[in-house]
Amino acid sequence: MLTNDSNVTTALISLGLPKHYGWVALAASSTYFLNIYQMFNVSRARKAAKVPYPQTYCFDKDNKAGNVFNCAQRAHLNTLESVTYVLFGVLYSGLRYPVLAASLGATWTIGRVFYTIGYTTGDPQKRMYGAFQSLAFLIIGGLSAWSSVQLILEQAFDKMARPMQRSKQKSGSYRPTRTTSHRTYRKTTLKNIPDELARQWDKSKTLREKLGLASNLKMHAVGGVEKELPSKLAKEGEGESEGGAEGSGGAQMGQIIRDDAGNVIEVRLPESESGEGSNKGKAKDEATPWGKPLDAGVVETPAVPLTFDDELKRGKQASDTDAVKILEAKAASAQPVGRNTSNDELKWLVDIVKKHGRDLEEASRDLKINKWQKTKGELSRAVKRAGGFEVLEGLAAEN
Repeated sequence: MLTNDSNVTTALISLGLPKHYGWVALAASSTYFLNIYQMFNVSRARKAAKVPYPQTYCFDKDNKAGNVFNCAQRAHLNTLESVTYVLFGVLYSGLRYPVLAASLGATWTIGRVFYTIGYTTGDPQKRMYGAFQSLAFLIIGGLSAWSSVQLILEQAFDKMARPMQRSKQKSGSYRPTRTTSHRTYRKTTLKNIPDELARQWDKSKTLREKLGLASNLKMHAVGGVEKELPSKLAKEGEGESEGGAEGSGGAQMGQIIRDDAGNVIEVRLPESESGEGSNKGKAKDEATPWGKPLDAGVVETPAVPLTFDDELKRGKQASDTDAVKILEAKAASAQPVGRNTSNDELKWLVDIVKKHGRDLEEASRDLKINKWQKTKGELSRAVKRAGGFEVLEGLAAEN
C-alpha cells in the first residue's frame, strides 16, 4: 500500500520468504561466530606481544610476537571490510536462490576461518589456505547483481503480463500441472501372457470380453428402437404364411355397389370375415403394447428379457470362442516341467542315507541333518527325483 503526500511517502510491503530460506539465515549468522573467533585471536596475540591499548599495530620489527599480533589484527580487519557486502549479498540473493546463496555464504565463512588460521602463524603467505573464500565473495556479488536485474525486468514487464501470469510470478509455491502424475491410473496391458492373447488384447474391454466369454454387457439397448428377436420374427412369418391366402381371398370377394354414374356407394364384405374383423379389433382394444392388463391380486416378477445378441448365441458354447480354443490347445500340448536334483541336495540326501539308510521316518525327526524339517513324504519325493535309494546308496558307498 502506497500513500503519497507532498512531503511524505510511506509504503507497506509484504515479503514472503521462499522455501529453504532458513539455511540462508544460518549462513549469515555464521559471520557472527567468525567475528568472535577473530576477536579472541587478536586479544591473545596482543597479550603475547604486550601491545597496549589503543595501539593498533606493533612497530617493533624485532618482536616476533608483535609480528604475529599484526597478522592477526590484519586478518580481523580484512574480514570486517568485506563482511557487510557478504551479508547483504547472501540475504538479498537468497530471496531468489536460497540454496545457492546459503552454500556461498557458508563457503565464505569456512574460507575465512582457514584464512585466519594461516595468517596468525606469522607467515603472511599461509593466508592463502583460505583463498577460495575470495571466489565465493565474487560469486555472491554477481548473484546479487543478477537478482537485481531480474527484479527490474519483472517490474518492467509486469504490466504487460496477464493476471494469471502475475499471480504465478508472485506465488512462491507455484508449480505447473503435469499430466504425467496420472500415469498410474492409466490402463496397462498385462504382461507374461500368451502371444496369441497379447495380439488381440483390447484395453477398452473387460477380461470376459477379451477372452470371448461375453459379447456385450448391456442387457437393454440404450436409446433408439430395439431389434426384434429372431424367434418373434419367425412366429410372425409363420402366421402370415398360414393365413395370408385366406385373408387376401376374402378381401377380394367383397361386393362393390355403384350408382348410375359409376361411383362406389357401398362395399359389402362376407359376414364371417366381418365377424372376424370385429373380433380382431376387440382383441386389439383389449391388448396393450406391453401385454395384457395385470391382475391387481397377482404380482408377477418379470424375467430379464433376452437381447438380440444373447438369442443369436444361445446355442454357442464358451469353448467355441477363438481365445478359449487357443488356451485349450496350449493346455492340451502342455507337459509337466521336470525338476532336477541340485548338487547340494544330492549331497544332503547321500548324508541322510549314510546315517539312517532307508528309514525316512527317523530321518525326518533328526533335526541335526534335517535342518529344513522336511516331512517323510517330502523326503520320499526328493529321493525319487534323485533316482531312488539304489543310486544314493551307490554314491554313499563311493564316498
